[in-house]
Amino acid sequence: MNLSLLPTCGTKFYKYAVEWKKLYSEDLTPYEKEKIVGSLRKAIEAAGFKAEKVWGEQIEDRGSQITFSALGQQAPLDEKDKWDPDFSKRKKIKAILDPVILEFSVQMGGATSKFRSVNETSRTGLKRSTLDATRFEPENENEKVATAWARRVGFK
Repeated sequence: MNLSLLPTCGTKFYKYAVEWKKLYSEDLTPYEKEKIVGSLRKAIEAAGFKAEKVWGEQIEDRGSQITFSALGQQAPLDEKDKWDPDFSKRKKIKAILDPVILEFSVQMGGATSKFRSVNETSRTGLKRSTLDATRFEPENENEKVATAWARRVGFK
């Protein structure tokens, strides 16, 4: 059996054949992470959005992506559904971010999340062709969930 996973908008690639292998991970540099997180915090403030209650961390470093969850990573689904059903709040934050950090791609996803990753044209070719496969070890909650799902359907 073979299974491929491309979490964090495809900036990481894991493949299962006999065992899990990480084929690549286009991780952000410390400078890029600092620029993204700082710009994101300013955009949230400029947009005037402050959650009354937060469940867990709002900004998560996923290595190759920074994720902003307006109500926190562990927010209940019913609260997430009420926060921004028409995406107007997220669109406002995105409009502030886009011209400030042009070298990155701002994407909206989930019920309250906003994703930030490096533009494909700036790194992909070199990174994908030079990284060696290594043993897969889940690094964050998304990878742990994917691994648990893969095991439940018959993958090791």
